[in-house]
Amino acid sequence: VIRDKVKRSVTDSIKEVRFDPENRPGVANLILIYSSLTGKSPENVEEFILENNINKVKLKEIVTDVLIEHLTPIREEMTRLMKDDHYLDSVLDQGRSAAAEIARQTIADVKHRVGFN
Repeated sequence: VIRDKVKRSVTDSIKEVRFDPENRPGVANLILIYSSLTGKSPENVEEFILENNINKVKLKEIVTDVLIEHLTPIREEMTRLMKDDHYLDSVLDQGRSAAAEIARQTIADVKHRVGFN
């Protein structure tokens, strides 16, 4: 899914890959995603792209690989948690208890303000 989404991301028809958020938002977005996930500045990413003669197709592949690498552990943990019924039940119980306490306090406040002590 990620690979298809990035592959279909809209860029432009200019061959050279440059970081220019105002005039080339599609390419700039790809560079910003890569930058955010690698900790490199957009300018350093642009320099890397130019030094390695990376075109937009290759940039999309690189961004896809970094996204998948970054999101895979999150997806795996989410899948593990979703299969753990005991954990899910405990989270629901905690939420239910917290909501009940907030509701109890709200009702007590409303009764006090209305004069139904």
